[in-house]
Amino acid sequence: MAVITFEGVKVKAKVISKKEIVSSWKMQTKKPFPKVKAFQLRDDDFNYIVELSKTRGDERRERQEWGRVLSPEGTDAFVCNVDESVDAEYLITD
Repeated sequence: MAVITFEGVKVKAKVISKKEIVSSWKMQTKKPFPKVKAFQLRDDDFNYIVELSKTRGDERRERQEWGRVLSPEGTDAFVCNVDESVDAEYLITD
C-alpha cells in the first residue's frame, strides 16, 4: 500500500507491479516501455479524483461523443501526467 497525491489530495493506493503493466504493454505494442507507475484506488477515492481532474475540455468532448457529461462511476481508469518529483512519465489509476 502506498500514499499518493492527486490534485493535492492524498489517498491510499495499491501499487500495481511493473511486471503486470509491462506484460500488458508488450501485448499492445513493440514500442519502448515509458516510465509508468500504476495504482489501484478505492472506488470512492477514484471517483473523487476523476471529478477533481476533469476539465471543461473533457466535459465538452464527453458532450460531443456521448451527448452528456459522464459520471465517474462509468470510468474504469485514467492516465495523467505527473509532477517532476515522481520518477515516472505517467500515472495510471484503476
